[in-house]
Amino acid sequence: MDPIELYRHSSVNETGPAGDRKMTTSQQVDHTIFGGTAAENYERYFVPVIPAPLAANLIETAVPRPGEHVLDVACGTGVLTRLAAQRVSTAGRVVGVDLTRGMLDVARSIPAPPGASIEWREGNAEGLPLPDESFDLVLCHLGLMFVTDRSAAVREMRRVLSCGGRAARPARTAGRSCRATCSPNGRIMWITAGSSTTSLW
Repeated sequence: MDPIELYRHSSVNETGPAGDRKMTTSQQVDHTIFGGTAAENYERYFVPVIPAPLAANLIETAVPRPGEHVLDVACGTGVLTRLAAQRVSTAGRVVGVDLTRGMLDVARSIPAPPGASIEWREGNAEGLPLPDESFDLVLCHLGLMFVTDRSAAVREMRRVLSCGGRAARPARTAGRSCRATCSPNGRIMWITAGSSTTSLW
């Protein structure tokens, strides 16, 4: 299930403590009542609650530097992509890739940070439409949970990273992120910020 489908299938309980409706897992929500497309509603209602705080945490862990080339895999509507663009400034390059055209349409409609340039591309994380060793930093925000073949996606992330490049994703521990450096054997070692936990993907 992709992020839009996940958003479409969130659910509510009929009554809360005060008789109002509250979020639970008991019923499906008809999100057409909000108006707009699923991707527009995802950006308007869901991103500020979950993706935006996670993106802010992840960008502090990843530490994009001015002039770097950064790739955001499964970028969605681009909340993390735009934060990266702020960090790399006009001397850098930022590319956001997502499989869902509707997400990219919304991403393109939101202005990039002043002076920054973002390239939006439609593509699959399991087969990135990008050349080898072309990025200093690869980010993956919430996308890996929706990828069918995670191993293939991580191999692709490794492929597009330059020698000594870095990768970062949210950790499984709430409120933490993972930062990684490509090892000589071609694997990615994910390091959970704020702890000694490591995992190989």
